[in-house]
Amino acid sequence: MRTHRHAVSELPRHLDEQPGALAPDAYLDLAWNPAAKFLAAASWKGRGVVWTNTKDPDSLQVVLEHPDALQAVAWSTAGDRLVFGDERGRLIARDRV
Repeated sequence: MRTHRHAVSELPRHLDEQPGALAPDAYLDLAWNPAAKFLAAASWKGRGVVWTNTKDPDSLQVVLEHPDALQAVAWSTAGDRLVFGDERGRLIARDRV
């Protein structure tokens, strides 16, 4: 799977300004889908989230709540499925939002 990866410091500013629900979380991996329309993130609190590449602050969607830390995320080559990897080495697949 080919993904576009960016450092957290390269994220558009509006992604840093999300309301408090996810503020205390830390994202361990990020991946743009092949069309660069969606940005997925895996967090240490077990949340898999997806942002739409817009300036709309409501574009954040939680697509996975998992009991263990998520350490990796990748898109399928078609950009229609996500795979998250947790700290125990398990893979969890999700359809794109």
